[in-house]
Amino acid sequence: MPSADGIINCTPESRKLTATFLIDGAIYMISANFASNLPAFTTHKATITYDEVSQLTSARSFSGYIGFSSLEIKLGNGVVVSGILGSPLQRGTVVSGWGTWLLN
Repeated sequence: MPSADGIINCTPESRKLTATFLIDGAIYMISANFASNLPAFTTHKATITYDEVSQLTSARSFSGYIGFSSLEIKLGNGVVVSGILGSPLQRGTVVSGWGTWLLN
């Protein structure tokens, strides 16, 4: 499975996570909305794994967890976004929601 490094930023006010990855010279970004509130966090140690770049399109459901020091989000089409958090969170949580891919 191909993989790429990137960054993830979560803003709790909007229940939104943005993950950005550089793949084959193009910037792929997923903007995801959570079903529940989360604390703010950022990581510059994010990784995405996928089978084909064609998976990085459209709106996708996801589920996963955000733990004390790491996260893993699995999209409905098999793509996995994971990372090591820059600062530990006070509690972990199971997450779900929808995300939309953008290509720049």
